[in-house]
Amino acid sequence: MIIDYYKMLGISTNASADEIKRAYRIKSKQYHPDLNPSNDAQEKLQTVQEAYDTLSNEHLRIVYDMKLKQVATTKETEKNFHYDFSSNYPKENLYPQRRVNYVLIIAVVGFLIMGIAVACFLFLKGNSVPDPTNY
Repeated sequence: MIIDYYKMLGISTNASADEIKRAYRIKSKQYHPDLNPSNDAQEKLQTVQEAYDTLSNEHLRIVYDMKLKQVATTKETEKNFHYDFSSNYPKENLYPQRRVNYVLIIAVVGFLIMGIAVACFLFLKGNSVPDPTNY
């Protein structure tokens, strides 16, 4: 799970470098262990430091924004995913299996028809169909 650094610092996604620095200073004072006696202040201060390091570096910020967008897209996809409760599988998983079964059936029927056609051709030509037990 990815932490939303923008929410942690309380800034918008298009914040400038000065706004990021200002928010970082405010949050670092808020979570500094000398000023905040809570047990998780040190962890939150480390997360705020990580957020500042990421968002203040342009290249890291671009990569982080892409990851954040990917996570948002994945959550939206999961929310809109349709599950068919009449079966044990999502609908997307059923169709390829059905397609394989139909192809197999068509292949078997095709070979049967071809065998019957060869037997009819040999019979009409005047040759008898060979008896497999005479070998």
